[in-house]
Amino acid sequence: MKKALIALIIATMTLALAGCSKNKKEEIVPEAPASSAEEEKNDENTPKEDIKTDTGKETAETAEPANDPQLAEALKDAEPLYGGVIRAMYQPDISKDGVSYVPSDRQFFWLCVYFTANQMADTPEGITYEEKTQTYRIPADLIQQYANGCFGEESSLPEIPQEVTFIKKDGSNYLVTASDTGDTSAHITKAYANSDGTCCAVVDFSTGEGTMGTYKITFRESSREGSMFRYQITNAVLVK
Repeated sequence: MKKALIALIIATMTLALAGCSKNKKEEIVPEAPASSAEEEKNDENTPKEDIKTDTGKETAETAEPANDPQLAEALKDAEPLYGGVIRAMYQPDISKDGVSYVPSDRQFFWLCVYFTANQMADTPEGITYEEKTQTYRIPADLIQQYANGCFGEESSLPEIPQEVTFIKKDGSNYLVTASDTGDTSAHITKAYANSDGTCCAVVDFSTGEGTMGTYKITFRESSREGSMFRYQITNAVLVK
């Protein structure tokens, strides 16, 4: 009796919907039981094959190249640069965009130069240390080299904002407050070349207690004759 009643209801609904538009019929089609098992079987197989193929392509396209040990070794010469940039990015209260690489942010710009200058203080000639003020007196052309290395060789030195107290302009020199890096270190764990002529390094920023962050630094070779650094940074991203 129940089966007859259900059949009657279905027949009544079918007649009631007969006058609906074609679009309306398409919305009701899933109610029809005829050949549904066969259609579901086909639907299950086809999309899965497509998804598997698409996923495979996406993985292959986005996979990073293998590590290039020779490139990783060559990029170590740029450690004062990526060490400076990473330490600046680790100061979320300095950059207006938090830990982002923002060359247009003057505070962030000078913080990168500041950390780089401190790591380079004992290397080039022409730098003097003033014991009384605990500052390095660095010629402007060297500061320009640091900026070029951190932000690309066309970088210009912006005006130092008032809130920046660790670097001051003094004639043709800059006075940089002396500081050490403590027990922090920036270590390349992987390096690889890109198809556009740039290259990348994956860098762990760590202390004796463990890794504080992993960064991907993008470089390009300098085309300027007499450049202090073979590789210059064009971008930096906090990976994790």
